[in-house]
Amino acid sequence: MLNLKKVTLLYVPNEDRICMTAEPDGRTPVIFWLTLRVCQQLVPVLCGHLERSTPDRPVIGREMQLSCTQRDAEWRYESPEPVERAEAALMYLPSRIDYAFSGDLTGLSLPVGEEETADLRLTMQELRQLMAIMYRLFLQAGWPTDAWPSWFTVDEPGQN
Repeated sequence: MLNLKKVTLLYVPNEDRICMTAEPDGRTPVIFWLTLRVCQQLVPVLCGHLERSTPDRPVIGREMQLSCTQRDAEWRYESPEPVERAEAALMYLPSRIDYAFSGDLTGLSLPVGEEETADLRLTMQELRQLMAIMYRLFLQAGWPTDAWPSWFTVDEPGQN
């Protein structure tokens, strides 16, 4: 199992895929090519988890609350140094991404061969930030956004 510490996502037009360069513990970076199909399967699951993990506040509408919480996580994002692609990096095209939720942590597990996986653990804040980056990459790619909930796609929280 590879424990991923940091990831960098970018859309590569000539591949029509998201390139996720990941930094495992003390090893050469690993590259995962994420297709639209894999991303469209993952987005509703992760957004659904964000919805279920956000407590209801009766004073604020649910969509407004989810949208504001999402924007707060985005505003707090401090862009780390990107993971650099290495010449010797192994590349994978996962046909799925498994997930597990435990308290405030989300685990994403990507296959790297027959028996091995690469695992990324994210706090709720980090998950929201990752989802914001993925959403921007969907827009950049011109991919359909119908997998994204309406509370996520609102440009300005006050416009709900």
